Amino acid sequence: MASINQMGEGTLPSVTELFSLNGKTAICTGGTGGLGLSMAIALAEAGADIVSIQMKDDPRASLLEEGIKACGRSLKVFEADVADSPALRACFAKIWESGFTPDILLNCAGINRRAKVEDFTDENIDAVSNHVL
Repeated sequence: MASINQMGEGTLPSVTELFSLNGKTAICTGGTGGLGLSMAIALAEAGADIVSIQMKDDPRASLLEEGIKACGRSLKVFEADVADSPALRACFAKIWESGFTPDILLNCAGINRRAKVEDFTDENIDAVSNHVL
């Protein structure tokens, strides 16, 4: 649905016309988790095909698959632990070999450690910081 141009000169394009990702490919890490899942599906809703880098046997993989399928977009899954640099490099090599050319990179993979600020250890800070892509 087009919006009314406040200048009075016709109508403005709809958000979906302005924000079309048709023909684009998004590589997503963490696309099976909370925010990552929502963002990956939003990209698919806007028209992007999704290449997901996720953990082997990810228990939430079906949520991503169902969401992308509901948008009518394609999903290709590659498995790697993003905290393992050699495995991640090998994964990207497989992605390139498969012929995917990314337009978008969505980095949502990470871990979280919960503690009161005064109890948060240096090891927890290092673990959280080193697991963010």
